[in-house]
Amino acid sequence: MSSADASFHVLATVRNPSKYTSPHPNITYVPLELTSNESIRELRNQVTEITHGKLDILYNNAGRNYVVPALDYDETELHELFQANVFAVMRMCKEFTPLLIAARGTIVQTGSVAGLMPYAWGAPYNASKAALHAFSDTLRVELAPLGVRVVNVVTGGVKSNIARTHRTLPEGSYNQPLAADYERRLTHSQQLGMDTQQYARSCVRQVLAGDGWVFKQRWIWEGKMSWVRYFQTRIPLRRAGKQLLVVARHEDVFLDVYGRRGRGA
Repeated sequence: MSSADASFHVLATVRNPSKYTSPHPNITYVPLELTSNESIRELRNQVTEITHGKLDILYNNAGRNYVVPALDYDETELHELFQANVFAVMRMCKEFTPLLIAARGTIVQTGSVAGLMPYAWGAPYNASKAALHAFSDTLRVELAPLGVRVVNVVTGGVKSNIARTHRTLPEGSYNQPLAADYERRLTHSQQLGMDTQQYARSCVRQVLAGDGWVFKQRWIWEGKMSWVRYFQTRIPLRRAGKQLLVVARHEDVFLDVYGRRGRGA
């Protein structure tokens, strides 16, 4: 909606466009099954026809969440997580880059502070966002000579449906003594999260502002606590880890259950 308000013709992807009514005359719904190579190619062909072979902005915002301890992941869910958060984004960039080169356009990736900080019970999701950040940083260097910008949005807490899935720790998990804390962690990003529309408007405004006179725009920090995380990434990782590692605050629990105290982060 924010891009449409900025006089862009927005091609918004959904699985089934027939189920949606456009809320704005500048928004057109087009079909996409994100994890399907064929669907991505069909989308590229459709967009090429609509835009006459040029694309100003490719905004990769789709993704999924997976809050689970590092050793408790499910193989199928892990695969689906990386398909949505990493591999699908890579395919979208590959297919649409010719259109972006023609327009000297911009690729925008929705990253996360989770890709930079060691959030406990989020290792798979953290890893997927770290991979996205690394891919985007390298892509930016490679596409710069071709006139294409790549911007990574490091997102903090935002109100959305990403944390709607309820989970429980698997039987036998080392983290069972902290099950109550894990339950609260599932919806942590939604607590006092930034309003979705406010987040979207700010991101669009910053993307459209472009590069400054001195510094090129590479990362945008937006969402609840994102700037706090920005400054924390500037301090030694060991210290930042101790501040954010939830389990470290409950070493007494592990001492009672396992008869040993942790080594710290």
